Amino acid sequence: MKTAISVMMIAACLSAGAVQAQQADKFASGLATAMEGLGQSLGQSAIAGDSLFVTATGRAPLPSGPRVWYTTTLEARDASAVAAAEARDKLKGAIEAAARRFGVDIETQSSSFAIEPSLLARAHVSPGLQPGFGGASAPPGLILNRPGMSDQPQPEPKFVAKITLKFAPTHPERFAEFLDALRAAGADNLEGGPGPTNPLNIFQNNTLLGAGSVDQVDEAVWDKASRAAVDAARHQAEVLAAASGRSLGETREVLALNRGVQGPDATVTLAVRFAFAPLK
Repeated sequence: MKTAISVMMIAACLSAGAVQAQQADKFASGLATAMEGLGQSLGQSAIAGDSLFVTATGRAPLPSGPRVWYTTTLEARDASAVAAAEARDKLKGAIEAAARRFGVDIETQSSSFAIEPSLLARAHVSPGLQPGFGGASAPPGLILNRPGMSDQPQPEPKFVAKITLKFAPTHPERFAEFLDALRAAGADNLEGGPGPTNPLNIFQNNTLLGAGSVDQVDEAVWDKASRAAVDAARHQAEVLAAASGRSLGETREVLALNRGVQGPDATVTLAVRFAFAPLK
């Protein structure tokens, strides 16, 4: 079995290079098809023994199609880091409340602190830009280090508390309302949404033998896709067994090869070994 798994991994990687021009969902579909084809050939070669090995892919529709993620970054400034963090968390809480109200999944992607120096502390110009020096004049808005400026009170540097929130709608029909609430809560930026994908990334929204990552999918959806994969595997095994003049027996082994999202569906690919029924 370990040898078969290694061959499958090699075949999966080779199939990746053959579909460079496809979209990510088509690529993932091709990967699953290649794995199924390889499994069938291995299964046919194993018919001579006392068991039959097949692979199959099951599908289950996602509740609202592919998940689309967005991000917004919140910032709060204060001379006190504690106060800045409290102001940031207040904004975060308001947005999380709006997310619950409008059916949006939300999570923290990153958070950080920084110190923002005052403009006066950073300002510096060469003598050639001083007013009246050699006829040069200062551009509008440029802070000049004039004599006596260092004696003037300067604002203290401030702490900047940042947090980036990642969110995806579960009820698309209410997402526009959530965005209005997001803006009203104080957010002033938005990134993400549907965009181009990298067709060469075989682990994009896909897992192979446990490697890779998939957007959050409800376990009930994975269960439905897994049951569909088992049913498909048994059907294929019954056809192969009948073609060899045998009948199918119990399930001996199930190996999870792949879980992924292809278009509007969650997919599960399994390798299943069935025993032949005893000869009469």
